Amino acid sequence: MPSSNIFPQVKKLRNGVLIPFNVKEKSITDEEGSISTQYDYEELLLHQKVFPTLTQLKECVIHELNRQNDEFIYSHYTGGTQATIQGYAQKAARRGRTDIQDECEAILDWIESVLAYYDVKKGALAEATDEQSLISITWDFKTNTSISPSGLKGWREIRDMFNS
Repeated sequence: MPSSNIFPQVKKLRNGVLIPFNVKEKSITDEEGSISTQYDYEELLLHQKVFPTLTQLKECVIHELNRQNDEFIYSHYTGGTQATIQGYAQKAARRGRTDIQDECEAILDWIESVLAYYDVKKGALAEATDEQSLISITWDFKTNTSISPSGLKGWREIRDMFNS
């Protein structure tokens, strides 16, 4: 992750436009106790010669947010696994297995909470009024504890519950 002592800006390069995003400000204290500001951020390279409009910048950053959202959810539950869990929930309902339904529902609730977090961040990006406010909007799917998947069962564990 790149970092800078100054707030990053969109830059025109020879091969395109470099777009910083998800800029996180942090304070650094040196050995003498002096505090300085550092900015950690991610970057996108937009392959176009013309400097992008704010609308184009928003589209690029929202696209990346969407990609990271999908990557986060699918790293825990792929699309096929989600379909399997939904199938197990239906099977459990037919068999009166509320314990299995509860486990399936917990996973689906987790996915819904990730999507709600995504929607909030996407809405903020869409409403950004300038370049600095756009690239200052931060998110972190991995360390956001309100959307942590810890304690959720995997599809194999749920499958095995039918035999208990």
